[in-house]
Amino acid sequence: MTRSMRIATPGLRAALVVVVAAAALALVAAHSRAAAGKAHTATCSARGLSPTRKHDGVTEGVTVSKLRATVATCATARTVAHGAAVALLDHDAVPRKIDGYTLSSKAPCVACTPQRTVTATASRGRRITFVLFG
Repeated sequence: MTRSMRIATPGLRAALVVVVAAAALALVAAHSRAAAGKAHTATCSARGLSPTRKHDGVTEGVTVSKLRATVATCATARTVAHGAAVALLDHDAVPRKIDGYTLSSKAPCVACTPQRTVTATASRGRRITFVLFG
């Protein structure tokens, strides 16, 4: 045993063992996530993302639902979804691009509920999906 190890208290040695074990576990967990190759998808709040307008005495609105972000922040997802909802409300169409994201949407069938599933994609695997009702 070296002189420095003899000076250390048993409590200090136990703490050092715990720190080393935690670091090893963190490395193993990070490696397994990277090996899985799956990006984390976050479910984001769509609260407050329901723009409305009055037109000829009638209130019209669009509601955002099922907002999810993969390799993107929820703040960005909310910005993109709100922009698409306002554009749909004002122009009856979803724009092609918002904040660097390319949007594609599936229009509802004629007899179906007026809902559009929208997918927004950008570089480095960033993806946002949501549904617009209205």
